[in-house]
Amino acid sequence: QASLDNAPLPAWDLVELSRYALPASRLRRRPALPMQLSRGCSHAECLHCPSTFASAQRYRRTSPEAAVEKVLAHAERFGVREVCFVDEDFVVGREWVLDFAGALRTRGSPVRWSCEVRPSQVDEQLLAAMQEAGCHQVLIGMDVLDTPLLRRLEKDQTVASCAAAARAARRAQLSAVGLFVVGLPWTDPAVVEATVEHALCHKLDGAFFVLYRPAPGTLGWEELGWGPADYVDSLQDPSRACFVPAGFADLEHVERVFRRALRSYHRDP
Repeated sequence: QASLDNAPLPAWDLVELSRYALPASRLRRRPALPMQLSRGCSHAECLHCPSTFASAQRYRRTSPEAAVEKVLAHAERFGVREVCFVDEDFVVGREWVLDFAGALRTRGSPVRWSCEVRPSQVDEQLLAAMQEAGCHQVLIGMDVLDTPLLRRLEKDQTVASCAAAARAARRAQLSAVGLFVVGLPWTDPAVVEATVEHALCHKLDGAFFVLYRPAPGTLGWEELGWGPADYVDSLQDPSRACFVPAGFADLEHVERVFRRALRSYHRDP
């Protein structure tokens, strides 16, 4: 923890910030910058996630006090009015979050912010404290809305807990965005269709769908026969599938189902 507390701020003054942009759907104010207060994931058990293999037993986080100082320093030095936290696992431990939120309120932080959360981590009380401290959006990692499959992937959540997290966010007056993955191992088109239906029922404020891309060490990696460079190259076109679960015919089938999921969700009134 001490090493993260003492880590210097990124040298944003050396970057021509006008050449870069954060996702507009995450922003309420500008200028905005990404920020990371931790390293790794405290859960590190999901079989499809590279963090399970890259950061197991190595989760580290900035202390609440140092985290607040870093947020305020971004505002003072770089004129930042919003921060998009990009931590893989932002809400770990209620006390840390409450201390962080309380210190932001006490210091009168002018910065709005958003972060990613796991459904198992949050409830209305915690989200309300975050909202009072400037948070306006939570991105909820739902992945796929099928409880047996979530258990098989060793996720610490269910369809019910995903729905509860979305309800809690709305009650706390936060924008709730679902994060979903199409083409996960053991899935088929029916699972993807059910995921879209559940996402619509949850009345989310938005949803991001991405194609599954096995990283080194994750499910499906050995089947691809790739090297690390192949994985990096695959990231250049996120609309192209590279893995075929048993429930799909081929890569084109995965891509068709992916496009259909996007249309079904975003065109629903």
